[in-house]
Amino acid sequence: NVPLPTMLPNTNNNPAKDTAVFDVMSKLLENQIKQNDKIALKSLPVVNKIGTEWLVFYKAFVQTKCFYTPQENVTRLQQAILCDEVKKIGGSNLFTPDTCNDAIERINKLINRPEDLLRKNAKEVLLMKVSSDKKERKSLINFIIAVNNYASLQLKLGTNSSRNDSSMIEKFAGKLPIYMNEKWQGFCVKKENQGRSISIQDFSSFLEEKLAILLRMQST
Repeated sequence: NVPLPTMLPNTNNNPAKDTAVFDVMSKLLENQIKQNDKIALKSLPVVNKIGTEWLVFYKAFVQTKCFYTPQENVTRLQQAILCDEVKKIGGSNLFTPDTCNDAIERINKLINRPEDLLRKNAKEVLLMKVSSDKKERKSLINFIIAVNNYASLQLKLGTNSSRNDSSMIEKFAGKLPIYMNEKWQGFCVKKENQGRSISIQDFSSFLEEKLAILLRMQST
């Protein structure tokens, strides 16, 4: 038997190579399932990030979960799913015997519809409360981290859109304290004078600088 790798080789985000890797991994998986090799299939392919790794993992889990008890499957999921974004989507249901299967299906639907996943993430960020009090920095720090996670997720899903960015940036910026929002508007003016459009990644970079300052002030 050829053992199924638990991690994907680095393809440097090359879609063509990703597809080829998925095909090879899928064939290896199908061969093991035909042979009913329970021992080899106990370790699921590891998910470190959203993308091809999830596709390989999902196929492996769906086609082999019947060989194990619900509790055994939870253990397999805990060992395989290392991606924080996936854990966040699944919530506590992901690692609960009675609900893990439904959680996996829900995650898969969202990952296959990245716009829905981003919309869900943005809604959670916009619901966060941000204090305008300069002495109360914790809520602002948490908000900035959440926005940066949103920007990172957008990059991973490859759903960049200047029109959507503009609308979302406006909503996110509206939750910033006035003094920080004014600095952001100044940042935008400089970029626009250079003939550049503003992206969510620009907003994230701006916030990263502010976050470093806030964390430094927090520690003093």
